[in-house]
Amino acid sequence: MELPIYNLAGEQVDRMELPAGIFAAKINNGLMHQALVRQLANSRKGTHKAKGRSEVRYSTTKIYRQKGTGRARHGSRRAPIFVGGGVAHGPHPRSYAKKMPRKMRRAALRSALTAKATAGDIVLIDRIVMDRPKTKDMVAAMDQLVGDSSALILMAEQDENVELSARNIPTVKTLRANYLNIRDLLGFGKVVIPLAAMEIITGFLGREDEEWEYDYELADVDEDETMAAAVESVEEETTTAATMDTDEVATELDVEEDAVTAVEDEEATGDDVVADTDEEVEVDDDDETTTEEEEEA
Repeated sequence: MELPIYNLAGEQVDRMELPAGIFAAKINNGLMHQALVRQLANSRKGTHKAKGRSEVRYSTTKIYRQKGTGRARHGSRRAPIFVGGGVAHGPHPRSYAKKMPRKMRRAALRSALTAKATAGDIVLIDRIVMDRPKTKDMVAAMDQLVGDSSALILMAEQDENVELSARNIPTVKTLRANYLNIRDLLGFGKVVIPLAAMEIITGFLGREDEEWEYDYELADVDEDETMAAAVESVEEETTTAATMDTDEVATELDVEEDAVTAVEDEEATGDDVVADTDEEVEVDDDDETTTEEEEEA
């Protein structure tokens, strides 16, 4: 979408193509409503308070005797049915804060900016500069740019002259581009954006647009190519796993063979030791027999 660029006098000086990722996004009314409800809820202080019957300062004596009056039985003047008593189920301090993911908040801003651009409520200006605070000059400039409509002026940085010039105009508000929010976007008829403020908006609302386009491109890949790539990947993993399993099995077999060989060697060594011991015992027996024969002789 291409829009003209004006100066403060209302004269066209150039044209500009709006970023499609910000000003041509999908309009999500439900998301904008959720963001608006969140912002309005977060602006509530929640400091309301009403005293209950246990907090009211009153006498604790029984107001009249239990029997004999013909009236209903009562004990405390603090009961909610009496004037000056406590409030039943009254409000207490609480937080109304609501949470919303950052991507959803920014998507809501894109939806609002797209709706404004579609309706022709975006006004681009080259710059907004004033020599001195003058409400009359600001009124004249807004008449040339937006006519009778209310206007939200986005600023790249703080400018006291511009802010003071627009402060006394009920239908005009100045806002830093970094503080762009859904309530101000939907609350004013026209949005006046200088080129410097447009750069800031593109900086923080256009970052995630590239990621979304990248995901969109991945979604457009041919299913057959995706399936073939997946099959090749699975085959490679299977082959690698089989090779690893074969190497592990071979290693285990080698270890087992070494263990068996070691056991056999130990057994053979043990048999030789036993045989040598038996021979020594036999020799000792022969020596004892010879000694006995000599003694008898």
